Amino acid sequence: MASTLKTVSMEVKHLHKEIKGLREENNSLREKNQLLENRISSLEFDINDLEQYGRRQNLEIKGIPMSDNENNAETESKVLKVLKKIDENISHDDIDIAHRLDKSKTNKTPNIIVRFVSRRTRNNKYKERRKLKSNAPENPTSERVFIKENLTKRNKHLFSLANEERKQFNWKYIWPKNGRILLRQSNDSRVIANDSRVRKTGLVLHSMRGNPLLKKTNTHLGQFRESTGE
Repeated sequence: MASTLKTVSMEVKHLHKEIKGLREENNSLREKNQLLENRISSLEFDINDLEQYGRRQNLEIKGIPMSDNENNAETESKVLKVLKKIDENISHDDIDIAHRLDKSKTNKTPNIIVRFVSRRTRNNKYKERRKLKSNAPENPTSERVFIKENLTKRNKHLFSLANEERKQFNWKYIWPKNGRILLRQSNDSRVIANDSRVRKTGLVLHSMRGNPLLKKTNTHLGQFRESTGE
């Protein structure tokens, strides 16, 4: 009997030792997994930043009607016609290429991506885009034409989330600039901007006075900070 109890006791101790070892191994694997997740997340941020940087000479134009069997040359001519409304001196020489986005991904008229020869020209056209507001569509049934930044998929998603929260908290302005999302509560308030690193956990976004702009979410939100310029 005593021998049996001793054997059982030894087996129990052995099992406890095995369980302790498995727990330590499990904790080690969890730590390694977390490190890998952080590394993957960091690489995703790097890829997004590089992709946005690669679009620094691009603009996206919405609302230009599409012709049947339209080719890139026709697309570029339509773009040039729109851009001449804000700068009569612009020419084909200022445009590297203009093409439609994939039509199969939407039932709407595909937007146009325009890549300019120089970043300076691109920036000037973006600054002058508001002049299009004074130009009504030639056809009353046509869409109004908008010029906007060519954001990455991730940055578009961030812009959409931030815009929803802007409306919820009655902030007045939101706009992108060079891949960053800028917000302003009112005409007299300071501009705040998201960091390039979009956090996975979702963070509370604050104005400079500490008032919450964006609540915690389970989606990808940026951490906003004060911006020194627009």
